[in-house]
Amino acid sequence: MRLIPVEELRPNTTLAVDTLTPDAHLLFRRGSILSKESIHTLRMEKVEYVYISDKFCLNKRTAYTADFTVILEKIQMFNTTMYNATKNISAKETLIESIQVINEIVRELDVEKYTSKIGYEPTKIHTPNECERNMYVAIASTLFALKLGFDKTYASKIFLGAILRDIAIISPTFQGNFCPLNQAHPVAGYEYMRDNYNLPEEVLEIILQHHELYDGKGLPNGLKGDEICDGARIISIIDIFFSIKAGYMKQGIYNNIEQDFNKWMAHCDPSYVSKLLNHVNIFAPDTLVKLTNNDIGVVLSPYQDDFNILVKNKYVKDVIVHTDYNPFKPLIYIIESDTYPKGSIIDLREAYNLNILQIIYYVEKAK
Repeated sequence: MRLIPVEELRPNTTLAVDTLTPDAHLLFRRGSILSKESIHTLRMEKVEYVYISDKFCLNKRTAYTADFTVILEKIQMFNTTMYNATKNISAKETLIESIQVINEIVRELDVEKYTSKIGYEPTKIHTPNECERNMYVAIASTLFALKLGFDKTYASKIFLGAILRDIAIISPTFQGNFCPLNQAHPVAGYEYMRDNYNLPEEVLEIILQHHELYDGKGLPNGLKGDEICDGARIISIIDIFFSIKAGYMKQGIYNNIEQDFNKWMAHCDPSYVSKLLNHVNIFAPDTLVKLTNNDIGVVLSPYQDDFNILVKNKYVKDVIVHTDYNPFKPLIYIIESDTYPKGSIIDLREAYNLNILQIIYYVEKAK
């Protein structure tokens, strides 16, 4: 299935997952074929992205964060937790509930840690707060921690720290006194949670240090290297990755993404960054792309099983699977080309001076 902005949707497109309103009411079921009217409804309900399916969707795996019916319920719970935590409304009970949900999520992610890649997930519904984004950052950070070998207990603390890290920005209790660029918000959030809740020290460290950078250029205390806790180092890498991807999704042209990634990740723990590159999808499977030679293709999953499915379904005759992995240069199944036969699989690592130029959403040109 393929992620597409609602503003790019065309009639007769098939939804790949259920689509919900911000208050979790079902809008359209998986398999619904969209009309002009239904696309207008999605826009009016402030839905920004949906997953679709068509003949170019070859990947058989579904990302953990793609099922919005499950994710939205958890987002609403964590949103309530954030609000109650700063209003002291059944706060401890709500926090305990949230921790139980976090432990459940971590167990599910632990099962998937060898088979799932870390991926960017945009906010599906436009809202004034960052709760949905924080949820995706928390999930990606937790999956990364599990892949790095941290146990489920510490991974749960990373998840909770990621959810609570911007409490001084999100919570109405602070009355808008803090913004993401305000250097005091990590301290304010840390002190509030320390003074009012019996949270583990590792969670409090993450809240305080989540804007610290490995090279010492972060805030609020300019910590450097191993002075920063592992959880904060992991979250900062995922946060930067999400910011880079969000920026490129808006501008649409991707030919400089590897350079920008390396530029911004130079502030982070180099050992963790190098490991991230082995576990991340810069371009999600089933993404339609235009290459720098104007060829059109679809990104393939880096997993052996999906290549075997391609062979079995006679999309290709044979596939050589490489063990090394470069997320900026994935395998591309060619759909339209003046250079390669249709159905060819191009390994961009071996294609000289050929890169992904932009993401597109339909092969057929708009009428």
